[in-house]
Amino acid sequence: MKKKRSSHLSLLITLLLVSLLLLFQFSASEYRAISFGLLMISAIAMQLLSSAKNFIWLLAVTLGVGFGMLFLTDASIATQLELIESYTFLVTTLIIMWLLFGEMKKADAQVKAAQAHAKELEKYIGSSDLLTYTEFVNRVDVITTGTKRRGEANYYLHFHLKAPAITQTAFDALFCETLLATVRTRFDLVTKLADDSYLVFLQHTEKAGCMIVLERFFSTLKTKLETDDLPVEVDVLNEKEAVEFVDFPQEGAVVR
Repeated sequence: MKKKRSSHLSLLITLLLVSLLLLFQFSASEYRAISFGLLMISAIAMQLLSSAKNFIWLLAVTLGVGFGMLFLTDASIATQLELIESYTFLVTTLIIMWLLFGEMKKADAQVKAAQAHAKELEKYIGSSDLLTYTEFVNRVDVITTGTKRRGEANYYLHFHLKAPAITQTAFDALFCETLLATVRTRFDLVTKLADDSYLVFLQHTEKAGCMIVLERFFSTLKTKLETDDLPVEVDVLNEKEAVEFVDFPQEGAVVR
């Protein structure tokens, strides 16, 4: 889509340059300044106005110049032909400008929409408790050192997302948002693994506590999606079973 839009913009810019060259080359010299003045004013107006209003502007200028030429009744046939030729190139240039500004405004709207979407995602990814794998491992290492000393148990939840490719991005974002809102912010840790699965560390809990977290999480997710059929698989793992996912650093070392 981006490549196609870029090619459209390139084509419109090329046509605009050609039409300006033809307008300069073939328009009557005494009306050339008027034509370029109208184009400059139109460029400023089209930049400030919306796409719908730009079309109205295009019609207004085109009809205004066209009706204005009707009053030149005393002009010779040769002069009238020159004016018609200039008018044709002027209208062509205005149409190309209208199309060009329309494409540019669409591209700008897409950029703004993407930026807004990125800011929305930052609410629960960029500045939230979703940790990188390195941060996750280091924090788990520190926490488990203390829980082992106190004889406390920890559990892990490993989520596999099975959403169709066409909805994978949207579902992943909603899943992450719901997961972060479900776990205990001050005690539990969440990371996303290289295979796009999620690993949750539940501090100082038993298997029954894991079931409570899962029940609360899936209930919220089902409500948001308005379906009971969730494309998610989950494994409840104790600390020994989770060794394959958590590569702790050697004693005295820090994962970077």
